[in-house]
Amino acid sequence: MSPRAITDEEKVYADGLLVKARAAMKAIEYYDQARVDRLCQALGWATANEKTFGRIARMGVDESGLGDPEGRVAKRFKVMGILRDVLRQKSVGIIEEIPEKGLVKYGKPAGVVASIIPTTNPELTPPGVGIFAMKCKDAVIFSPHPRSRKTTFQMVE
Repeated sequence: MSPRAITDEEKVYADGLLVKARAAMKAIEYYDQARVDRLCQALGWATANEKTFGRIARMGVDESGLGDPEGRVAKRFKVMGILRDVLRQKSVGIIEEIPEKGLVKYGKPAGVVASIIPTTNPELTPPGVGIFAMKCKDAVIFSPHPRSRKTTFQMVE
C-alpha cells in the first residue's frame, strides 16, 4: 500500500503547530536550570498524580479496548521515575567541563520534537517525552494513534 499524499490543509495545520512549538521554546529560552527543573516537576506532578493519571489510564483502556485498567494506572510511577532521573542531570548552560582536554560542554535545545504516541501508552508516553523535552528546553508535537487519540489529547491537555 503506497502512502497517502499530505493535503494542503494538513500542511497548513502542521506549519501552525510548528509555529506554536517554536514560540513555546522562545518563551523559556532564558530559563536557568532551576526554572527548567521546576517546569519538569510541574509537568510530572500534574500528570502523574493519582486522580489525573488514573482517570486518563482508564479512559485509554476504554477507548482502545487494550490493556488492563489496574496495570495502566500503575504506570504513573514510571513518570515519577523519569522525573527523578532528569532532576539529577544538568541540561542548561555549562553541563560539563574537562579542563585537562580544554573541553566545555553546553546544554542547548535541539529543536521541535515529533512524538508518535502508541495506542498502548497514551497516558504514559506524553508526560515521559514531555519531561525529557522540557528538560532540554525543546517543544514536542504529539501524534496520537487513532485508537487512542482522545486519551492522548486529554493527557497532553
